Amino acid sequence: MSRTEFIWVSADLEEVVDTIRNFPESSSEQEVTEGEFRFSFERMDEQVGNLTVGVEADPSEDYSTVIDVEQARWSDAPEKVQFFFDLLAERTTWEIASRFDDDDRPQVHRPLSR
Repeated sequence: MSRTEFIWVSADLEEVVDTIRNFPESSSEQEVTEGEFRFSFERMDEQVGNLTVGVEADPSEDYSTVIDVEQARWSDAPEKVQFFFDLLAERTTWEIASRFDDDDRPQVHRPLSR
């Protein structure tokens, strides 16, 4: 079973990559394949520790881009997922969604803000 949680955002891939690239907490960036990026963050805070996220376009969904929070799920490491979700909510105006129910409704959601 995968230990990755997904956060979908309304911004396009280029904007998401540029934004995360400029987070002062980002310690490394790697383009895994064309259009797929991985960012590492070291010692985000005492509870979260190190964090790795993947970023790629997701044209099949209602959101333009998906961010994979690696080694974390809402069920077993909610502090890691919530930390990154909150970081995006603080620093962007994007619509952000995660933890979808059986009817495809996000249980954790921040609407597009102006």
